[in-house]
Amino acid sequence: MGGAIFENTVIMDLVKANYGNGSPWQFYFYRDNNGVEADIILVRGSQHIPVEIKLSRTPTDQMISGIKTVKNTLRAERAYLLSSRPDSLTMSEGIKAVHWYRFVRDNKAFFVP
Repeated sequence: MGGAIFENTVIMDLVKANYGNGSPWQFYFYRDNNGVEADIILVRGSQHIPVEIKLSRTPTDQMISGIKTVKNTLRAERAYLLSSRPDSLTMSEGIKAVHWYRFVRDNKAFFVP
């Protein structure tokens, strides 16, 4: 239950930050026929950024397996695992684990067109 509430809170903060910056990004949920999913796909023009949200402070490779597949499918340059881990961590090529609040608040340039 805590994970679902955390995910909802992070998504709402992302939506607010996006709206406050003129809504340059569209938000989508992704799930394919094999059950591979990403919590959010941020889309602006031809740019796609898969995002997975986890409450955990200790991200694992298993947590990024879905966004790794989605990143490759969409040919995205980067993807993010947003979590409660205090510091950033490169998980795989083009995939970073980032503290959710820093991603939303400190990366305001990310949301500016």
